[in-house]
Amino acid sequence: MYVCTLPPFVFSPYGAHLMFFHILPPNLYQTNSCRLAYVSSLVAQRRISDARIVLRTATQHCPRHAQLWMEWALVEAAAGNAEMARQLFERGAEVPSNYQHEPLYQAWAAFEAKMGNGDFAAQLIQRAEQVAQDHTARRLAAEIKAVSGSDSGGKVNAAR
Repeated sequence: MYVCTLPPFVFSPYGAHLMFFHILPPNLYQTNSCRLAYVSSLVAQRRISDARIVLRTATQHCPRHAQLWMEWALVEAAAGNAEMARQLFERGAEVPSNYQHEPLYQAWAAFEAKMGNGDFAAQLIQRAEQVAQDHTARRLAAEIKAVSGSDSGGKVNAAR
């Protein structure tokens, strides 16, 4: 069961109150999904400054959540802040490998291609493919471990 509560107010630079919902007990993915939905709503209303505040707060609380960095980069790219968008994509790419987000690299590649950096975009697509392969390998290893009940880290026991 989820209970929605309002957090303390977050103030925009213009003094307007900005509120968004948190879901308790917080599964970080669900909480961040809620934040991202709210950011989408703010962007649709052209409240870019407010969207930035939500994303800044979210990335401070969840710096390993690559999707938050990607969404913030996309907001900045849409606002015409190319350099800031690049910095945010880079921050998202710096998260530990098990937190990597394939769509971050795809979005970054699309952004760089649009900016005329086709070679770099191609490198980013290759990185997206590598992240997808790594995620698949980790998932399969976890499934094998769960089925076999072993602690072999996903290696097949040849003695069986």
